[in-house]
Amino acid sequence: MSDDESSVDSVSSEEVEKEEEEITDLSNSDVCTKYQEAARIANLAITGLVSQIKPGATALSLCTFGEAVITSQVAKLYNKRSTESPSRKESPSP
Repeated sequence: MSDDESSVDSVSSEEVEKEEEEITDLSNSDVCTKYQEAARIANLAITGLVSQIKPGATALSLCTFGEAVITSQVAKLYNKRSTESPSRKESPSP
């Protein structure tokens, strides 16, 4: 293999790696949407926490409530189950 061929191979692999890199700044609409959803969830949790603050409320109960709100909202977004997943194990065929 000559030096020219090896330099072409290295340039090609570098270009492929650059194309595979995902854009993770705000110019990517998916990234922007994820930040907006995170802000919406955080605001919902804070609003709920403010309503839970009463005399006698413990920090533990407030933290538990806030975590429950965040967990339930995130689960709605990121734990979508596939409708094609089998609900029971099938026995293997002989």
